[in-house]
Amino acid sequence: SVGLDPSWEIGINLAVQNHMRFGQDFVFTFGPLGILATRLPIGMGRLPLLIFDAAVMLLLGLAFVFVFRQTKTYFSATLAFLTIVLLDTVPQYTFGLTNVLFLLFLFVLFYHLRQGDIASLVVAAIISWLLFYMKANLGLAAVPLMVGFMIYLLARPKRLSRVFSATFLGIYLVAGLGASVLLNVDLPGYVLGSLYLASSYNDAMISQLGTDNAGTQFAYLALTVVIAYGLAFVADRKLYARDFDSLLRFLLVSVFIFLVFKHSFVRAAGHYGFFYFSVPPAIGLLTVFAPPGIRNRLEKVLILTLILSFPVATRLYTVDHVTTRLTRLRDYTVNALNPTPGPITNPDWEQQRLPSSTLDLIGDGTVDVMPWEISTAYINGLT
Repeated sequence: SVGLDPSWEIGINLAVQNHMRFGQDFVFTFGPLGILATRLPIGMGRLPLLIFDAAVMLLLGLAFVFVFRQTKTYFSATLAFLTIVLLDTVPQYTFGLTNVLFLLFLFVLFYHLRQGDIASLVVAAIISWLLFYMKANLGLAAVPLMVGFMIYLLARPKRLSRVFSATFLGIYLVAGLGASVLLNVDLPGYVLGSLYLASSYNDAMISQLGTDNAGTQFAYLALTVVIAYGLAFVADRKLYARDFDSLLRFLLVSVFIFLVFKHSFVRAAGHYGFFYFSVPPAIGLLTVFAPPGIRNRLEKVLILTLILSFPVATRLYTVDHVTTRLTRLRDYTVNALNPTPGPITNPDWEQQRLPSSTLDLIGDGTVDVMPWEISTAYINGLT
């Protein structure tokens, strides 16, 4: 489509295509791997997207299988099903995808705490840097959380020795920072520029919590969820004080809830749906991995969260929505298997076509546009 959001999405892909240096030539909250989320055929072929999609779907599938294996009753299996349905990434795929990746990041960390295997640690490390170079604000949370997690393993070693954990942490930092060279990223500029843009955007778009722009009724429902989540921790604080693994999991999920809440409500034109699509699965993960004493209360919080999410998520449980998902999956499969996909047609593009007289006037010259007009320039073949 055309407009503000398509313009910055096209801008990311054009920056990669023209080998611009992120953090220096191109400053934005999305990094070079943002092209995995924008899904545009600019600057990359289909193969990287197909490989990425396959990896994400495989990890999601493994997570779903693990979750259902942990359910002991039909009731808990129903809760798991209702929670999984909320993982809706189709609207505004760029943001929905990063939230799902963060949830997968939490899953593999929790899995490692239980199993102590190396594979889950490697996957968590990859996802954290993937988030960092995809969208800086979430990545700036994921990378420190990964470092903190490794420090926790150093302090309280389980199946892996302290020597291994220290070596892994060193490799993790060197590999992640070294990836900036391959991805053409000026790290100081990328981090500082992203933080500056996020801060400036918050100043410009800040909205008092509970105003109409922030979705009054949905904000209060979300606050109820947060309060119940906090009260559950207070009620079980003695159990958490004796179980540091559970405490760590609770803190990791709390960071995620804070990030999602801030994105959903504390700014004008917030995307309140992301809270209800992301927080129930996060609390569900916490419930699945919690020991019995803590799990009972968390399960009640999850039930409350699902109930309060229903006004926002009603459409996700309809037959029409399921049909739409299946149709999109079919179209995706057909396009993925088609070696020569047809040209993209979009009626919105025709509305942005400039008059022939204007294009003739520009000729082979270049144009200066405001950032939100990049889509118009691209559609008309202007440079």
